Amino acid sequence: MAIRAAGTYVSKSKGAKKGKSRGKENRFNKNKFFNLTSRLFPVTNHGETSHPKMRSRQDLTPLLIGRTFSVNQGDLECADPLQAINSQRNFDFKVNKVRGHDCLSVFNGMEVAREKVAGMIRKWHTLIEADVEIATKDQSTWRFFVNAVTKRGVSKSQKNYAKTSEVKEIRKIIVEIVKEQAEGLEVEKMVKLLSTDAISREIESRCSHIYPITALLRKVKPIKNMQCIVKPKQSSDLGEEESLENEFHESDEE
Repeated sequence: MAIRAAGTYVSKSKGAKKGKSRGKENRFNKNKFFNLTSRLFPVTNHGETSHPKMRSRQDLTPLLIGRTFSVNQGDLECADPLQAINSQRNFDFKVNKVRGHDCLSVFNGMEVAREKVAGMIRKWHTLIEADVEIATKDQSTWRFFVNAVTKRGVSKSQKNYAKTSEVKEIRKIIVEIVKEQAEGLEVEKMVKLLSTDAISREIESRCSHIYPITALLRKVKPIKNMQCIVKPKQSSDLGEEESLENEFHESDEE
């Protein structure tokens, strides 16, 4: 065994390190978790979101407000994942308030799965696209996107193209129906309307005399969502502060 002089350096790679090596630390252990909630559907809890603690008493509210997430309609209507029916619609939500460990979210749009939209498009058929802007009761602005595809009529011919004049008439009817059904509604009632096929079925029935079509409301996009606008905090007792400042300046002058 080699004799080592006092004060000499021993490399850690030569067995000088004693004790068990520390395992890899899980970075999520230092995170603070919050529940994602909403009140528009039977299921109100939609999972969790987290943020790392940077200080012991740090307010994480500004860092959580504005986060968005998407949930399938089947999971919104049934809490049991085994019994939930997989729906074609995904609803978007946005966090606008934090209360304790709950992130309260509001409706922020809807979109149909890509497989459903792509499955509508067929060869030798006409695709008709329309978009409409409507305003709800709280002065929010939403843009509705509707797709319509021609289908086989009585003739059962292989090619089912609609004329340009027919396309314009169908698009005009789509705009009228969307405005009739959704203009001026409350957000809660609009969400209930979007969770059904009422608008699509109405478009198909009213356009059948022009050309038989299959309609789909594929997307609802927020242009101005008033529920997500965070109002700046107004300082209380502004009049008292001004009076105190005036008294302070008068005392200096004296």
